[in-house]
Amino acid sequence: DNRGCAPFRKELAALMSRHTKGLQIDPDHLCAAAGIAAVIELLLTAICDDGDGVLVPVSCFSGFKSNFNRVGVELVPGGAGVSLFRDSMDDVLKVFERDIEGARSRGVCVKALLTSNPHNPSGQVLPLERLLQLLQWTEEQQIHLIVDEVYANSVYADGVEFVSAAALSAVPTDRLHVIYGLAKDFAMAGARVGVGYSSS
Repeated sequence: DNRGCAPFRKELAALMSRHTKGLQIDPDHLCAAAGIAAVIELLLTAICDDGDGVLVPVSCFSGFKSNFNRVGVELVPGGAGVSLFRDSMDDVLKVFERDIEGARSRGVCVKALLTSNPHNPSGQVLPLERLLQLLQWTEEQQIHLIVDEVYANSVYADGVEFVSAAALSAVPTDRLHVIYGLAKDFAMAGARVGVGYSSS
């Protein structure tokens, strides 16, 4: 099975289901690869054509740029001047729409939005309500939502609950993708284990 061996995907699904508000992740919707970078590049290859763009809220993990470059996809910086974590979602989404239009005016078709939650590098956590608003907006825009959750099990702040975007799988969509890996939470960067979850 080119998604990874079934027993391994089953264990990964159980691990990722810790943060989904009771929703059990289906191992058949997981694909394991040689690290998160490989998962991102596989997703971008499936979603985008050469020269397409993906909106990435600033500031972001600097390594995303090299993932995009390797597959011929443009990283479109989004949300300058607003915070996905603090400002009103109406304001944030208006700026995202402006950024998508700006890309289109340059001939770049934006196919997805990629963000990290918990955020890399700030460590902030998006509440489930904001994730839902983001998913609803990406559905309206007919673009994919990709959430990098590599720090899912590294939230230690009092009163802060991390909930995976996979918990939104009850929303009818085939454009939701969650990325996870063992590099950060388990200090296993050299093991090169990444996994992608897709609602479709």
